[in-house]
Amino acid sequence: MPASPRPGTTQLRPGAPPGFRRRGGAPRCRAGFRHAAAAALVLLGLASAGGSLHGQEPDVREESSVRGTVVDASSGRGIPAAFVEFVDQGGLVRASATTGEDGAFLLSRVPRGEFRLRVSSLGYARTTTAAARLEAGEALTLVVRVSPSALVLAPLEVTASVRVTSPVLESFYARAERGFGGVFLTRADIERAGPTRGVSDLVAGLTGVYLDSRPAPGLPAGVFLSEGHSGSAGRPCPVQVFLDGVPVDRRGGLSAGAQRGVQLDRLVTPAEVEGIEVYRSLAEVPPEFLTTDARCGVIAVWRRERI
Repeated sequence: MPASPRPGTTQLRPGAPPGFRRRGGAPRCRAGFRHAAAAALVLLGLASAGGSLHGQEPDVREESSVRGTVVDASSGRGIPAAFVEFVDQGGLVRASATTGEDGAFLLSRVPRGEFRLRVSSLGYARTTTAAARLEAGEALTLVVRVSPSALVLAPLEVTASVRVTSPVLESFYARAERGFGGVFLTRADIERAGPTRGVSDLVAGLTGVYLDSRPAPGLPAGVFLSEGHSGSAGRPCPVQVFLDGVPVDRRGGLSAGAQRGVQLDRLVTPAEVEGIEVYRSLAEVPPEFLTTDARCGVIAVWRRERI
């Protein structure tokens, strides 16, 4: 005897499709639904993993690059610190790089299509290469040759000139600019005079200044001022010498005595001298150089600053 159907179910009719069952009078498909849901999940997973079914994210295998070297056209040596630009067909700069010590550069992730390279470097003409074509996923290696060019500097206009000196030398230049009373030799005058044997040769050509014609054996000639320049008979008169503003004692080891004059060449060399001022009579001597030995005049020597 056939079993009675359970409550709430309806027995399948002969010929009804497999997988269908009636519950409460409405048919449903269990196996078909499971297959459809699984297919939807697979499609959803592909979309999330790939970002898009249509491949919006580029495949790394499709990336293109350009590497190369910028070299001097005449010597073939690589040029460091050259600026290289990747310019597309529309004139847009799509990538740039600076060359290394050997002139090498790398432009990565550049778009495919027609392009040019533009190179700029100090001392070289700005260079744009001929057009080349880059395919997807292609890696090109190039050599760019650039030619030296004259470097044009902007004109320079001097609007002010200030002499920077020590306080000691400032007084010397102040007196030289006034030009009152004495004779002044600046560093420029000394350099124009050319090579000399000593400082005594620099002052020996001045009126009223002369050298001892019979110096002591092995010693340089002493420097005298002529008393005749101040109105006397022209007898030699020992001069008071100052070195960097400090009086030199003629009776000390730096001089040969009053009778032979002061030996300037033992005090300083021409290369060390920044300036010389000569006062050939007591009337010309400024107050800062007045001493008991300055009656015939003063020679003040100033050495160059040691920086």
